[in-house]
Amino acid sequence: MKKLFNFKLKGKLAVLGMGNILCGDDGIGSLLAKRLIKRGFQNVYDGSISPENYLIKIIRENPKTIIIVDAIDFGGKPFEIKILRNNNFYENKFFLTHDSSLKFIIDFFINHKIKNILVLAIQPKKIGLGKTLSKELAFKLKILENEFIPLLKK
Repeated sequence: MKKLFNFKLKGKLAVLGMGNILCGDDGIGSLLAKRLIKRGFQNVYDGSISPENYLIKIIRENPKTIIIVDAIDFGGKPFEIKILRNNNFYENKFFLTHDSSLKFIIDFFINHKIKNILVLAIQPKKIGLGKTLSKELAFKLKILENEFIPLLKK
């Protein structure tokens, strides 16, 4: 897998993982956040199904860059990843696995003067209540974790 972040991230970083771990691949963002938190990274938040509960905490940390990790159906292959920046987020056509919460979160950060917002959109394979994480995403979760570690150690 080629390196995800082939560009320089600006300043202090915060990561917000989103998703429902009881709905198969939808939980990928939450699972990644849990793994990174378990490693001791304090600038990572597991928003799970209620990411709105962490917005003020993240703003108080005064990050320069926020990465939101979420399963988003954009019609790609399972585990295909798109990195969307806040200035092109609304130009993309895709299906959110949640309600409108992702758009609300991005607007909230923009309104609080966070200028560098990235959405790590991960194409799910299967989503549904009671489903487990697909084998492809379970395998790739470790790769994602290893991509984030050097970013968070800075």
